[in-house]
Amino acid sequence: MVCDVCLIYPMNDFMQEYAYRFKIWGTIADIYPVSSEIQRVINAGICYMEPRKVFITGMPRTDLIIHSDGKNILTSVLPELKSYNKLAFYCPTMRTGRGGMDVGPQFDDNIFNLDDFNREAVEKILEDNNAAVVFKMHPADEAYFNNNKKSFPLPKHCYIIDSYTFWPKSFYHVLNAFDLVITDFASIANEFLLLDRPVIYNHTAKDKFAENFRLVIEDDELLFPGEIYSDLNGFKQAFQSAVDSPDKYYEKRIKTKNLYHKYTDGKSCERLFNLMQNFTPVENMDYEMFVLPLEKQINSMKENLNSKEEQINSMEDQLNSKENQLNIMNGQLNSRTFRYSKNFVQFVCPPNSIRCRFANRILKLFRKS
Repeated sequence: MVCDVCLIYPMNDFMQEYAYRFKIWGTIADIYPVSSEIQRVINAGICYMEPRKVFITGMPRTDLIIHSDGKNILTSVLPELKSYNKLAFYCPTMRTGRGGMDVGPQFDDNIFNLDDFNREAVEKILEDNNAAVVFKMHPADEAYFNNNKKSFPLPKHCYIIDSYTFWPKSFYHVLNAFDLVITDFASIANEFLLLDRPVIYNHTAKDKFAENFRLVIEDDELLFPGEIYSDLNGFKQAFQSAVDSPDKYYEKRIKTKNLYHKYTDGKSCERLFNLMQNFTPVENMDYEMFVLPLEKQINSMKENLNSKEEQINSMEDQLNSKENQLNIMNGQLNSRTFRYSKNFVQFVCPPNSIRCRFANRILKLFRKS
């Protein structure tokens, strides 16, 4: 997924480079799998892609969320997590990787990105619930964060992973090990909805995102089906609510899940594989959809024309036959007329009479004619 909350990026040099890459991807790709109709529209626009190349198969990576043995994979790397009753996954969207644009706090002095952060208060709510938080930065932010994380200590019960912690597996292999997700605007929250588990949202930087990225959010309840907080007290309340009442936002989560996921059966890979097995490129689709019907129509018209020509030739043959018959009949008529005329002359005119000689002259003239 490229965009899940309709981020419209201003075209600075950094985003122009990304737009250029999206355009290349959209041009060379034959198949772009997405999870729903709204994702089809958004991704086709972002990647400058022919919409007929975008197919709603479900995202293959989300099959891992449903089928993977996440808890065993996670605790094999972080065995200390076995002792906790609740596990939360904090996965914020890209910040420092946006070309230096101001998007609010960038984890400079605390990992929770809260202006009024208090380490002891966070540790207490985690201890009260026997809970741990596992953090993962956006891949574009990992280098920046690794260079700055030494400047502040992590609270107790907090752990950090990166894109290579579970290599060759990914964090999608362990996502179903968590009881809740904490994020801001990251698409991972929408994928976590496949598990029907709570999500809470840090909107500390919402105004900055809206100002610098023209963040279009028309319905907070639809796009963020969970507790929203922007300060430390809000975080404590949201976290406690997610632990105590995980089904509080169940109906809203279902509504949002249906918006982002047409399929929830964990068979996205299978659908994509079947599509690839029976795939028709767009160029062939154009031929079959537009050119082939015209060719069939032209061929049909040619066949009809040939049939009409054959009918015309047949009619011409019939006409010639009729003309021949008419000529024969005219010849027969002339022959009969002559014969009747000759008999008449011989019958009316006595032989060697003047009348007979005159009639014979007329008969000769008639023969010449």
